[in-house]
Amino acid sequence: MRKITGAVVLVLLTALLLCGCSGGSVKWFDATVLSISDEVVTVAPNRFGFAGVFGEISVPTDTVDSATLAELGFKDEVMVVYTGTFPKMKIQSCELAKKQLQGVLLEIKNGYAYVRPTVSEGIPKDTEQIRFRLRGLEDIGVQVGQEVRVTYVRDIVQGMPPSLDVRDWEIAEVQVESN
Repeated sequence: MRKITGAVVLVLLTALLLCGCSGGSVKWFDATVLSISDEVVTVAPNRFGFAGVFGEISVPTDTVDSATLAELGFKDEVMVVYTGTFPKMKIQSCELAKKQLQGVLLEIKNGYAYVRPTVSEGIPKDTEQIRFRLRGLEDIGVQVGQEVRVTYVRDIVQGMPPSLDVRDWEIAEVQVESN
């Protein structure tokens, strides 16, 4: 009987992560929207495990909630949740992919919040500040100088300063290191 080494286990775990698989029978993959019709949203998987095998996947529009479908556009990043295995998978849902940024609130002015990023996904490290519209967001009682965590969709929109399509925000818990 062969003994499974740590390297083999690591390779298997890496393969699961590359495929976008999660535990149990519900799995997901991230993808980019190629086209939208009344019946389907056509997406191209972004992950290596799917992108090389499946060039395009048709997601039935009845699996996308109406609010997301109304705002979905070409090249948007989405997360597709499914059960089963390829090619006999059943799409459960499709939604805009969410990203997070953490940063210090610099100011609130004219309905916009200005934040200096400290931890972020997909934002250049040399970005000094990001702005986002506060309309539709909860008043979280944040004060200038506090750390906030922002959930956003889509890529950064270039400008002075760059801006984000923010869906939620909260005051971040700051970890204090002790010696």
